[in-house]
Amino acid sequence: MDSPPLLCKNTLIELGMLKIEPQGTLKETNKLRIHSVKATGDVEAILDEYKEVFEGIGCIQDKNTGEEIEVKLEIDPEAIPVAQKPRHVAYHLQQPLKE
Repeated sequence: MDSPPLLCKNTLIELGMLKIEPQGTLKETNKLRIHSVKATGDVEAILDEYKEVFEGIGCIQDKNTGEEIEVKLEIDPEAIPVAQKPRHVAYHLQQPLKE
C-alpha cells in the first residue's frame, strides 16, 4: 500500500499508542480501549434495510438481475506452492512466552 500514515510517530507517542524502549521490554496494554459498544437505532436500521447483504455464505448477487456472480481466479499452473517456516520469537518475548 503506497499511502502516507495517518498519524506520525510523534503523535503516536503523545497519544500513548507507541512507546519505543531500546532495551526491548514488554509494553503495557494501552488503556485507550472501547469497553462496550451499544448498537444504535441507526445500525439496526441499516441491518434491516440491507439484510440480504448479511445473509448467506460468500455469495454475491447482481442487484439488477438477482443472479449469482461467479469469479474465476487465474493461477499460473507452473506456480509451486511454498510453505513458510515459522518465524522466530523476539528474544525479549521468549521468557514471557514460556511462562
